[in-house]
This record gives sequence, C-alpha cells and structure tokens, in this order.
Amino acid sequence: MTGSATRSRENTRARLLEAAALVFAEEGLDGATVEAVCERA
Repeated sequence: MTGSATRSRENTRARLLEAAALVFAEEGLDGATVEAVCERA
C-alpha cells in the first residue's frame, strides 16, 4: 500500500473509533448501531 493509502486508512479508522466511542457513550450498548457510528464518522 502506498503512504497516501495507508494514511487514508488510518484516518478512516480513527474517525470510526472516535464516532463509535461517542455513540456508545450516548446510546449505550443496546442503543448503538453501525448506522449511527457511520453517520457520526
């Protein structure tokens, strides 16, 4: 993978993890959805 693609992948991963943390904190385990995480990211 090129440096640019690696950075893009790392940025996407970081955004998803941050969004997931926020969604799970707000909605709880039962209320969180993949859709909500993706929309937040």
